[in-house]
Amino acid sequence: MATQAQASDLLRLMDRLDKIDKQDFQSLLKKANDCIRSRDFSCAEDQLRKSKALAMDSADKQSQASAERALSEEKTAVAQEKIRIAQENERRQEQARRDMEMRDAQAKADVLRVNCERLCPVRSQFNACMDQRLDPNRCDDGDNTPTQSTAQMFADTAAQMRADRARISSIHNNAMSNIQAQQQERQRQEQQLRDQQREQQRVQQQRQENDRRGVQMADARSQENTQRARREQDEARAREQREAARVRQEAADRAQRDRDRERERAEQAAKKRQEAQDEARAATDYLAALTRSTRLMARKCPGGEGKYYIVGKKPNIRPEVVSCVDVHYRAQCTNSASFTDGVGDNFVGLGTDCFMGDTYAIEPTPACKVEEVRVTVRSFAACRK
Repeated sequence: MATQAQASDLLRLMDRLDKIDKQDFQSLLKKANDCIRSRDFSCAEDQLRKSKALAMDSADKQSQASAERALSEEKTAVAQEKIRIAQENERRQEQARRDMEMRDAQAKADVLRVNCERLCPVRSQFNACMDQRLDPNRCDDGDNTPTQSTAQMFADTAAQMRADRARISSIHNNAMSNIQAQQQERQRQEQQLRDQQREQQRVQQQRQENDRRGVQMADARSQENTQRARREQDEARAREQREAARVRQEAADRAQRDRDRERERAEQAAKKRQEAQDEARAATDYLAALTRSTRLMARKCPGGEGKYYIVGKKPNIRPEVVSCVDVHYRAQCTNSASFTDGVGDNFVGLGTDCFMGDTYAIEPTPACKVEEVRVTVRSFAACRK
C-alpha cells in the first residue's frame, strides 16, 4: 500500500511536470512564430531548438515541424527579397549613370553652341561648327570690304598734278599745302586704321576671353551638376545605410529583450520545478519518518461491543510537512500467519486512550486476546479525503 501511494504521488508529480513542460513548449513555439514573423531568425532558431526538446506527442511534433517549415520558407522569402533589392539598386545605379552621361553630353553641347554663336557669325560657318567640322577659332567675322590703299591715293594725286602742271607755278604754295594736308590725312587714316586694328584685336581678345570664361562657366556648371548628383547619391546611400543600421539595432535590442525574458521564464520554471521536487522529497521524508517513529497498539474500548481497536500516538516531528495523514497498518496475532491490513484515515495520534486518541476498529476481530495482537505501521500517506 505504501509503494502504491508513493507511486501515485510520483505520477501526480510527473503529471504536473508534464503540464509545465507542455506550457513551456507552447510558449516557446509561440515565441518562435513571433520571431519568424519579425524575421529575427536567430531568435526563432533558438526558440525552436528549445521547444524541440519538449515536444512529446505527435501533435507537438507536428507543430514543431510546421514552425520549422515556416522558418525555412521565411528565410527563402528574405533571400529572394534581398536579390530583388540588389537588382533594383543595380537598375537605379545604371539609370543614374545614364542620366549623368546625358547631363554631361548636354553640357558639352551647350559649350559648343556658345562657342559657335560667339566665334562663327556666318551661317554656313556656324552650321559647320555645330557639326564639329570646323574649329570655332578658325571662323572669321565676314567683313571683307576692301579699304582704299595709299598707293591709289597717290596715283590720283599724281594724275591731278599732271593735269594741273600748267598751273603749278601759280598755285605752287597751294599744291604744297594740299600735299601736306593729304599726307596728314593719310597719316590720320593710317593711324585710324591702326587704331581700328587694335580695337578689333582688343574686341577679338575680349570675345575670346568671354568665350573662355563661358566655357569655364559651362564646365563649372557641368562639374557642379555632376558633383551634386554624386552628393545626392551618396546622401541617399548614407540614409539607406543609417536606416538599415537602425532596423538592425532595433531587431537586436528586441531579440536581447526577448532572450532576457525567456531566460527569466526558464529560470522561474526551473525554480518551480525544483520547489515541487523539494516539496515532494520533503513530504516523502516526513512520511517515512512517521512510519519509522509511530507505534500502534490494539485495545478494547468501553461500549465497543467487544471489538478490538487500534490506537497510537503520532510523534512530534517538525516541521510538519504533511498536515493530514492516513496510516496504513497491519494487525496480526502473535504466532499466527493470518493478518488484517487497514487504513486509519486522518490519523491525529493525540493519545492511546479511547476518548482522546484515534480509534480504528479491526475487521474482522482477530481470534486471539487483545493483548496478543501485534500492530505494525506499514506506511503513512497524505489524506485521501
